[in-house]
Amino acid sequence: MSTDGVTPLPEGPVSFARDILPIFADRCVSCHRPGGIADLSGIDLDLRADRAFSSLVNQPSVQRPDLTLVVPDNADASLLYLKVASGNPPVGARMPLIAAPLSAAQIELIRKWINEGAGDN
Repeated sequence: MSTDGVTPLPEGPVSFARDILPIFADRCVSCHRPGGIADLSGIDLDLRADRAFSSLVNQPSVQRPDLTLVVPDNADASLLYLKVASGNPPVGARMPLIAAPLSAAQIELIRKWINEGAGDN
């Protein structure tokens, strides 16, 4: 598997900076930034490089505060993972909302990063 159909998934631990931020930049930031569609809809989730980590890890969902966006070591309890991996997440719709779903490899990178502790690496 790969993130683009050609490049293999990285060996070893997933890096937030190297592996996860590029997914956000390519697929998420157009809506999840100040003035983006999500922001204008009341979803205050900024996925720009300098804000993404602190906006996600151990942060409650605006839509359902009883859900946490990223629970380190537990992708199945992390709303971020559920929103990109499920056609029927516990709140809202699958992300990205107005584009094709993430690739299986991109979803796997996010799952692996979370299950490895969701480090700021």
